[in-house]
Amino acid sequence: MGLLVAFSTWAGDLVNIPSGITFPERIEQFTLGPIDEGLDKAQNFSFYYLYPDGQRVIVKVYPAPKDAHGPTLLNGGPSSDPSRSFMKEFEVIKNRVLSKDDSIAVHSQMRFVAAPQQGGVYGMKVTLAGAKEYTDISLYERNGYFVCYSVAYPSDKWMAYGMTYTDVAHFTKWPKQQ
Repeated sequence: MGLLVAFSTWAGDLVNIPSGITFPERIEQFTLGPIDEGLDKAQNFSFYYLYPDGQRVIVKVYPAPKDAHGPTLLNGGPSSDPSRSFMKEFEVIKNRVLSKDDSIAVHSQMRFVAAPQQGGVYGMKVTLAGAKEYTDISLYERNGYFVCYSVAYPSDKWMAYGMTYTDVAHFTKWPKQQ
């Protein structure tokens, strides 16, 4: 049995076939970066969106454990909490950045909703602040796949980068949860 097509391009957009998530070719000021060959059969894949100045928002798409799900509300009790496997993945991603530099610490962490105009997909967002660099990371789960967005930028550029990288998550085309 051959590997099924995991991604395809349609009218310039990038589509993760199994999850139905579509990454538009253009989002506000962002442009989808070049796509490597072999994407169509990749189960774990990274690509990026470019800011006009060349800064990159890195997007990673990869299978999530069967029980993984993000939060179901922005605020709420334990019934709206993310699953343990979702939080474990979020902590791994966050700790990978924290371990790079002793000056980096959690600046803020919260539940976050992307694409509210489409009904929303809930995830977790963290801003990690260092002496010279900030990193913003958000993680979502949809239809058995994790989607992680991240951008690192000079600490004095928070208003230029930190506030706009979420546009990529907001304008990603998220299908309904299956």
